[in-house]
Amino acid sequence: LVPLQGRRSSLVWLTTPRRAGDLNGLSAEAFAREAERQAHSMLGAMRLDGPRGLVPMGGLSARRFAAGRAAIVGDALFAGSVGGIRSDYDTALATIRREILSLPEDTILCPGHGPLTAVGLEKAGNPFFAA
Repeated sequence: LVPLQGRRSSLVWLTTPRRAGDLNGLSAEAFAREAERQAHSMLGAMRLDGPRGLVPMGGLSARRFAAGRAAIVGDALFAGSVGGIRSDYDTALATIRREILSLPEDTILCPGHGPLTAVGLEKAGNPFFAA
């Protein structure tokens, strides 16, 4: 769920092609109930507000997240920022320092979004971590 203005969210739901077809065949009301169930009712009752579409997507899984001088960091860290912290803020920052920023300074970091960066650049210029 991606927050929008006015107590609305955009939904990107990754699932199997078969399940996607089943969901796409539901009425607006039934689809809203399934989306609410999938979100564990964290946002309360949902309703469909606009068109919906079905877009085939794929994905890959990494066998290793760091090798040589490169590390896949996903949404944990972006160039000059941090990702969406979904846990205790101080613990999340400490984990990033321990697991990512402890790598060699010339390690290239591959975030889930935006440009590549490097450990040394983030240690020196990221306002969340710069001394």
